Amino acid sequence: MVQKAGAVIISAVLFIVLLMASSQQKAMAGGVGGINELDSTDCVEAMSDVWDGLAILNASEMEELVNIGKELNEAIFYGINGNQSVLTAQQQQALMNKFHLDFGGVRWPWTIEEYVNSHQSGGQTGYGGFISSVQPVNRDLDYLAGLYEQLRVTFPNDYRVEMNDTWGWGEIEQLEFFIQMFKQLKIDAGGNIICANFDALVDQYIIAVSKITRQDLEEVGFSCAMFQAAIDQLTDQQRQDLIEILKKLGMVEGAGIYGYAYLEKVFPSDPEPNHAGSEIKAAINNQVVASAISASNGYYTLGGLPEGECQISFDKADWSWKEVDTPVSLGQDEVKQMAPVTLRLGDMNSDKAINILDLLWMASKMGPVSGESLWADVNKDSQVNILDLLRVAQNIGK
Repeated sequence: MVQKAGAVIISAVLFIVLLMASSQQKAMAGGVGGINELDSTDCVEAMSDVWDGLAILNASEMEELVNIGKELNEAIFYGINGNQSVLTAQQQQALMNKFHLDFGGVRWPWTIEEYVNSHQSGGQTGYGGFISSVQPVNRDLDYLAGLYEQLRVTFPNDYRVEMNDTWGWGEIEQLEFFIQMFKQLKIDAGGNIICANFDALVDQYIIAVSKITRQDLEEVGFSCAMFQAAIDQLTDQQRQDLIEILKKLGMVEGAGIYGYAYLEKVFPSDPEPNHAGSEIKAAINNQVVASAISASNGYYTLGGLPEGECQISFDKADWSWKEVDTPVSLGQDEVKQMAPVTLRLGDMNSDKAINILDLLWMASKMGPVSGESLWADVNKDSQVNILDLLRVAQNIGK
């Protein structure tokens, strides 16, 4: 089950965790194999708050959310966008050995996609039909009950029996855990999961009420860090789409910024540099309140910022990059896209300017590179000479 608690809860960050959890877990009157289940229509009615929340999305947003759910599940088991799987082979084997689950047992996003594309609500198929079905007025309980049944059978019966009979973490306990995670897990405006209450929730709603131990969870990789690692494998656009959708659902806390921080080429003909490693800091009254590091394509997100004015700085410590500072004003829970920033070479004395003082310092280091003269060798030919001075001179005043 902790696979569910692994691959599904990460999607809990998406909201659908509750849909899934409820779709197979609400309690309890008689069932097969020792499992008690609620009638599908009763379960759908019990999920009214969930449907009310989803009703504010449009069809495109719902489709994107399910597609991101696919990506997150694949990130956990296989890795996406050139990354390795979040779970190691050993952790995945532990999931199967302990809880009878692998990737094939958590294909809920594909189940949703198949169902909405083959069933109608409000005269529509696809995600338009789904959004029609969850509207508070004339909610389509039959449509949603059918979806519930399809989601229920997505999870193998062996898993469900194992969790109930072996681990003592039954349907009611599972539902309570997922509801609490849905209520309390949020992300910041940078797309980072806020995990302050995560361990306490696990202790209270898993460990205290079942035979599952902290060691069991560690063996299968179940942690807040696992969820974040999967989100970090999304593309920049997917991550930003996720933030915007979750913000609409009320699951984003604080304001934030995102954008690109580039490193300039030494010469125009040079290949595109690796833009990773620039540090982006937000400061209020000269006190740093948040920071982030750019990715290889220059993309960054910075969340958890308060409403109001703050100063954003861009810098990279490994060479003579000129620091860039820019102010930003943020409204409450606002997520703002920043203009692209390019860090330029030539600030030898780190005074946030490129001028004659930098050229004079470089001139004092003429000759073979050694020690601190490494900074002056901007073309990386192991010599500090007139070519380096001419290159930095191009950036004076920029």
